[in-house]
Amino acid sequence: MPHEVTILPGGTVEHGPDGDRWTFRANVDGQTGLVRVDVVAGMSERGSAAEAKGLLENDSRYLEGVVLTPSASQRTVEVKDLYATLISTRNLEIGLFWERSNYFLVLNTGMAFGFFKFENKAYAIIFGALGLVASLLWLRTCLGSKFWQARWEQRLMDFERAELPGLDFFAASPERIGEDVKAGLSLKSHGRFERFIYGMALRKPSVSFSMILLSCSFVVGWLAFIALKSFGLLR
Repeated sequence: MPHEVTILPGGTVEHGPDGDRWTFRANVDGQTGLVRVDVVAGMSERGSAAEAKGLLENDSRYLEGVVLTPSASQRTVEVKDLYATLISTRNLEIGLFWERSNYFLVLNTGMAFGFFKFENKAYAIIFGALGLVASLLWLRTCLGSKFWQARWEQRLMDFERAELPGLDFFAASPERIGEDVKAGLSLKSHGRFERFIYGMALRKPSVSFSMILLSCSFVVGWLAFIALKSFGLLR
């Protein structure tokens, strides 16, 4: 009979000439320890974790150095603390995304003011070039922030599925998410126009993607303004 195995988040990898060695904390039948698994070079953490889980399900002796056999209450506290840490880190990344975007939006507004205020072509082009640089940095910052936001959201979903199955807060299926939103919007209780507007929300437009598109539009806009100003087509 296979053992009950849970691979805990946060594996580490050692790269070698013949492949990679991943080390994970794992819980097998109530005992927590370490498991090491050798995989081909470049295998993802998720795939390596699946290999480690299969290894332990067949033979629990691969669990090394049992470090903890927690009571139910201790385990509950540990899960609660880790879950709270993941949520707060995810929220931090989202907050930083918007703080950085607001900073670059204000900066671009200042550059635009200088660009249209100066009648001298040389000064205007300088402000346009600064605006273009600021927009490119804005785009890069948005993409970097989105990278880390996605990373922590995935970690949060993986942890919830492993430790809190059935909770369906962040790891809910697309079907469950859609049902929750429909129930929350209560489309049947609104008029035709409101149903049309709220119905667009069911398409789940990405707020962060919209901000990334805005930064892209500033890049294109600055290029166009600089070109028009250079050829005397914009006064």
